[in-house]
This record gives sequence, C-alpha cells and structure tokens, in this order.
Amino acid sequence: GIKCSEERALEVVEWLERQVGKKYDYTGVLSFLFIWIRPRQGFWFCSELAMVVLAKIVGLKKNDIENQKVSPHLFWQCLKLCNLSRK
Repeated sequence: GIKCSEERALEVVEWLERQVGKKYDYTGVLSFLFIWIRPRQGFWFCSELAMVVLAKIVGLKKNDIENQKVSPHLFWQCLKLCNLSRK
C-alpha cells in the first residue's frame, strides 16, 4: 500500500467527506468521446476522483482541476508507476 502520515491521511479523509453527495460527472465521461465536451468542476467520475485522492496521498500539490479527465486506463498506468497495481 501507500504510506503516508496520519496527518495527511486525515486531511484526505476530510477532503473526501466534503465530496460526499456531489453528482456523477456524466459529461466528463462523454468528454472522452467528444473533445468539445469538458468535465464539470465539482462533479466526479470514479477514476478522476481516485486520481485526485492518490495525488493527495502521495503529497502532490497540484490543483484538483489538473486531475480532471483521468480515464480508468490512465489511472491504472499511474498505479503501475507507483507499483500499486496487481501484476
């Protein structure tokens, strides 16, 4: 697994709790098929949310916007780079 401080883990949990109730980003999913459609800020789809959480856990200070439009395949590739995916 990923190692992080208890303080960082609590920060991530608090951030995730603020995401509860936000709607699914259907337009974000469609943005993979139609380049003129943009993901909606404040809405999430699974791999996008997971990528933001991974970035926060490992301590990347990027803005959440930069992690929008992350496909499941791209997220899996990031996990492989972090040596976290199953072989």
